[in-house]
Amino acid sequence: MAAIQKLIACDLDGTLLDSHSLITEETIAGLRTALVPGVEFTICSGREQFSIMRFVEQLGVIHVPIIAETGAVIQDPLDWHVIAEWNLAGSVVRGVLDLLKRGRYDFNFFLSKGSDFVLYKNAAAPFFLENTPYGKLSLRFEDIGVWQTHDVEGYRKIAIRCRPEETDALKHDLEQTLGASATVMKSDMNCIDVMGAGVNKGSGVLTLSSMLGVEMKNVMVLGDNETDASMFKVAGVSVAMANGDPEVIRMARYVAPSNDEHGVVTAVQRFVSGEYHA
Repeated sequence: MAAIQKLIACDLDGTLLDSHSLITEETIAGLRTALVPGVEFTICSGREQFSIMRFVEQLGVIHVPIIAETGAVIQDPLDWHVIAEWNLAGSVVRGVLDLLKRGRYDFNFFLSKGSDFVLYKNAAAPFFLENTPYGKLSLRFEDIGVWQTHDVEGYRKIAIRCRPEETDALKHDLEQTLGASATVMKSDMNCIDVMGAGVNKGSGVLTLSSMLGVEMKNVMVLGDNETDASMFKVAGVSVAMANGDPEVIRMARYVAPSNDEHGVVTAVQRFVSGEYHA
């Protein structure tokens, strides 16, 4: 591998993936053409390993570690061993579960570490992720009332799916409950991610760039929502997709075409050529 001069860290949903949650053949071909020796491309996603692997294989261009679980783990894309990870404190997990148990929200609760999941829901809530890669987990949910029977130490991330109209209120309650002991972010219209204090995509990008010896001025990040904003704060080149949240677009140095218009390919071409720069 040539010495790494530039690094690109790209979000998946709403960014690299189109509105059907797919990577198009046009995007794959465009990336393979645009990337040149010395420029490395990787994924920085809220997803877990099992739902990222197929995209890594499909792309065929990733040779450096990937960042998963909203910055909570860095993994080798060849054998998927963990290079670095940051776990949640058990007290944070218990605080979230206690809030959900006594609260007024309908929710699906996912406590994860790779393929290891602890799953709870309240009786009134539907399964929010039917017809997704997480659909196979639907039969594993337990009632929230039994959560105290499970060991909640040693996990990296909580993802909570809820009703879209309740997301902001639940996020506020979680922030008030957890304070500085955790990172709480809205990752979708009905999804909230909770990681350890100071853990986010931005911290993952900082760690990875340091591992690879790439200065932050030579790092480009691409994203579309609140969880990607932490990357924008640390990278020399920040790119929002045209379909992104308005606040995230305002934070970005550049705006690329939407995820349905091969915007990632356009951004990579412009970064490699020097048109997009710090």
